[in-house]
Amino acid sequence: TLQHTVCHTGNTSKIRISFHCFYKHIHKLLLAGKPGTAVVTVCTADGGKKASCTITVKAPVIKLNARAITLQVKKTTTAVKISSSSPAGEKIRSAKSGNKKLVSVKVKKGKLSITGKKKGSTYITVTSTLGGKVKLNVKVQTGKVVTKSIKLDKKLKIPKGKSLALKAVRYPVTATEKLEWTSS
Repeated sequence: TLQHTVCHTGNTSKIRISFHCFYKHIHKLLLAGKPGTAVVTVCTADGGKKASCTITVKAPVIKLNARAITLQVKKTTTAVKISSSSPAGEKIRSAKSGNKKLVSVKVKKGKLSITGKKKGSTYITVTSTLGGKVKLNVKVQTGKVVTKSIKLDKKLKIPKGKSLALKAVRYPVTATEKLEWTSS
């Protein structure tokens, strides 16, 4: 929101403020999610005082929790999500498979559902609500996707009487084998 404030002394009847800007240009930039700039200028009616500011629209950037995934034929995963975005809070608007014979993809309420159809490799283009795009490489195989590594926080301190939910992060995110938990 642009606001203006006039500080003056003396006769107020001669002060009028007029805005000269490229509102349509700014509006197009914001709606399209494309980078660009627009200059907003405010000046007194007599042209004696003037101030300008430049508005810059940056391209939205999204990152997924995986750059590449491996899927088993006839299996579906919902494990791929946006891990960070700029601006914050971006959601997935659409996704398109590079080869629909190998992989099908659906977006429902901002979440991806990816299904392996046939053995091979392709990619998925994911688009956010403001137009940020990222490619996800997908390999479809006939065998099960097995866990290659697991990460957990090494040391945690829990106050007496409190509980904590542990979450294992495994690679690849599409591994489906059951995890067994033990404690000492």
